[in-house]
Amino acid sequence: MKNIVFVLCLSLGIALPAMAQQGTDREAIEKIVEEYIVTHPEVIERSMQAYYEKKKQDAMEREFNDAFTNRTSLSVEGTPLMGLASAKITIVEFSDYQCPYCARAVQTIAQVRQKYGAQVRLSYRHFPLPNHPAALPAAKASMAAEKQDKFWAYHDLLLARQSEWGQESDPMEKFVSYAKALGMDPERFKKDIGNPDFENIINRDLELGKSLKVQATPTFFINGVQVRGAVDISYFSAVIDKLLQEK
Repeated sequence: MKNIVFVLCLSLGIALPAMAQQGTDREAIEKIVEEYIVTHPEVIERSMQAYYEKKKQDAMEREFNDAFTNRTSLSVEGTPLMGLASAKITIVEFSDYQCPYCARAVQTIAQVRQKYGAQVRLSYRHFPLPNHPAALPAAKASMAAEKQDKFWAYHDLLLARQSEWGQESDPMEKFVSYAKALGMDPERFKKDIGNPDFENIINRDLELGKSLKVQATPTFFINGVQVRGAVDISYFSAVIDKLLQEK
């Protein structure tokens, strides 16, 4: 109970040490607060919510500052790119096509591109997770689409239709149908998807991600500043605005 009283006092702005110095008995103060809790139990919930929300905000602020302190340099050579080479901001995404959070991030990245326009370019890195068995063939399918200059359109389609192909024991038929829908040559697509070089490229991205301590998808590096998870546009904007100010 004393811990709850302490948190409640913090949330209500009650400074116990200061009141004690003014001659108010600490135990008397705690008794008053405890009695208040009994008659107003909803205060506990509000106080605890405020307390944990503050802890969450503090943790996010520390993570934000740490990410800038520990930024890394990443090459985009040999990766699918969208945007101008002259862009001030490069966003490198480590992603898994079967990850629902990666699908959610598509809309956020679209908002980022709309807001910052030519100041931003995107680079994609494959990071299929072992608990997503269809993610690896999906990665290869997107690389086959890249051979026909359809990578980003196919990328968006795969993520938008996760529920269609994600449960298939063999999603190849779905992958080919998406290629046809985007105007690709389906025979060339089926041939390219078996390219042995694709496995090497995917393994390259996986090893790079692991060396950067990528543990989940999506993970972004914005000019080397790590952003983990499908955060909203406000978090991306905070990172990008700070980077642009550095310029």
